[in-house]
Amino acid sequence: YVMQLCEDIQLDHIEHILRNVTVNPSQKQAITMALLSPFSLIQGPPGTGKTTTATELVQAWLSLHNDAHINNPLGERRILASAQSN
Repeated sequence: YVMQLCEDIQLDHIEHILRNVTVNPSQKQAITMALLSPFSLIQGPPGTGKTTTATELVQAWLSLHNDAHINNPLGERRILASAQSN
């Protein structure tokens, strides 16, 4: 029960974060599932929005974990994302 309650609260928080994100429903679902999963793979043919989805996923993750930031010497928050292309 407690685990389900925590997951429901987190899902509500994720939905709140994603309410103003301009992605299509399948991209929003991919972002939500990626935030709830320990490992995710986003794939698809060219032009399907993988880069947009990944960008919004990083933004959503930062919003969800805004207290768990990593500071560089200048005090800025940075995250490194890498991919085979783009």
